[in-house]
Amino acid sequence: MKKMKAVKIIASGIVQGVGFRWAVAKKAREFELGGKVRNQANGSVYIEVEGAELVIDEFIDFINQGPIPFAHVKNLQVTTATPQAYHTFYIE
Repeated sequence: MKKMKAVKIIASGIVQGVGFRWAVAKKAREFELGGKVRNQANGSVYIEVEGAELVIDEFIDFINQGPIPFAHVKNLQVTTATPQAYHTFYIE
């Protein structure tokens, strides 16, 4: 049985206006993770994600590397969250 994990992530840096949310959503769907992603007023991007623990860790590494050429993640805050039973991953 896979160990499940849920986290909230706040990515800051050059993460808005560069396709960051779309890249995050695409990778989350590839990894079969549930959750959501949205821009925040302060210029950061907020992500809630849940799924298999090993996959979540790989997903966090993917985000931290800046998933697309024009994105630059300067800071990544990751906190443990309560699973919300997402059935898919979507962009708000």
